[in-house]
Amino acid sequence: MNRAEEIKSVLGDILLELRITDSCRDITGMVLLGKNGVMDSLTAMGFIDRVENRFGVDITGDLNLDCMENIGALIEFIDKHSGFAENSGLQSSSVTVGRHLIMDCGNISPPSHLSDIEKIRSLIGALAQTIGTRILKEEYHRFSPAGVTGFAIVSASHIAVHTWPEHGYMGIDIFSCKEVDAEAARGTVTDFFTGASCVFRVLERRADTDNGAGIRGNR
Repeated sequence: MNRAEEIKSVLGDILLELRITDSCRDITGMVLLGKNGVMDSLTAMGFIDRVENRFGVDITGDLNLDCMENIGALIEFIDKHSGFAENSGLQSSSVTVGRHLIMDCGNISPPSHLSDIEKIRSLIGALAQTIGTRILKEEYHRFSPAGVTGFAIVSASHIAVHTWPEHGYMGIDIFSCKEVDAEAARGTVTDFFTGASCVFRVLERRADTDNGAGIRGNR
């Protein structure tokens, strides 16, 4: 699957998540926004938010969605601005080796939960289950006067959690060589910490296949 096909596939998943009608899921030539009203304003906001979360690209700037009548324009825009363009050193020969889910979670109360190693251990275990991986090794450290870092090596790569109780904040990194259900992972966190608000984005990690072709890991 080439880069454009990967982007197209993810965009199709986003449309399914938003429950866009079948006629609007034909992403070979659809109007995302515009006079025909395939997306109302609320759905459009959800689409824009998910694109930014998945690709790290704000499509509300230079790209004129109102005038875009073909998904190809969006794919080209994302490909150019998502951090994997020529200036990254990764050309068309690059391949996706993993997905990096980054979550920023705030409004966590009581703050004492963020200094509780067992609470964080349980969260990492639940996240591993959510993304369909198994924990191979884990390490936890409680800082003074407060805060915890937890790190788990998992069969799909790693899960890391860092907490700042004084800010009611927790940062989570999940690196996986498989697809990651970011919404499900966010749901796992909010199940553990009622009232928590989490925002996320998913980055594709890519390797240049011209350098090290034929080398494969065990994952």
